Amino acid sequence: LSEEVGRQILSTFGEFVLERTQGIEEPAEVLQAFVEANLAFLRTHRSHAAALVRIKQDVAPAELARSDQEQLPDVLRLGQTSGVLRDFDPHLVAVFILSIRDGIIRQLELEPGLDLDATGREFAALVDLATRRT
Repeated sequence: LSEEVGRQILSTFGEFVLERTQGIEEPAEVLQAFVEANLAFLRTHRSHAAALVRIKQDVAPAELARSDQEQLPDVLRLGQTSGVLRDFDPHLVAVFILSIRDGIIRQLELEPGLDLDATGREFAALVDLATRRT
């Protein structure tokens, strides 16, 4: 049951992000839109996000984590191929980005008043600094 709930939340999240990134062609802009969509999802679906993190950790970590990591490495590779993003391991950087996102979700549970605007700015800056070509 928990795995099914996790899959449903991932589907809802995926649709949410896709709506906000679809039609964007420049990889760095897709990455920025991805970060912004994650924070927007947290604003509007906080309990869903928290449940997903708990399910990924406790119930079905491998399957749901792999599902969560499917598309982001492709965006990162495209950015590298186009010369916009620096050379790095796209899979590992995707894992790091998603880990930061999951950490934000956990912090929201500890600190419900967390400033999501400031959090979003810092998250975007970290992703930009970690991926951009200098």
